[in-house]
Amino acid sequence: MLASILFGLAKVTGIVLNLAMIAMFMAIMVNLLNADPYNAYVRMIRSITEPLCRPFRKLTRRYATPLDLSQIIVILIIIFLMEVIPRYLLSLAQHLESSPLK
Repeated sequence: MLASILFGLAKVTGIVLNLAMIAMFMAIMVNLLNADPYNAYVRMIRSITEPLCRPFRKLTRRYATPLDLSQIIVILIIIFLMEVIPRYLLSLAQHLESSPLK
């Protein structure tokens, strides 16, 4: 039973991280296109992605680039998490399934 929960948790984690990745790409496009900051969709994207970028923005503030480096850092972290967390949960679930202490 616990293995099934871990399988489901791995899938849900993958989906959530994919949605975060899509939101970050949308935020990058909004920044590149200089979208209207009062547009409801732009505000929604920024309200989703800003809490993720804020800690890294303090680190990247000194670099003057056309791209927001904090968004790139967040994307790299999401890619890392997309590889590590679901794979770990799936291997843990498989280990629990094959364990003789069911």
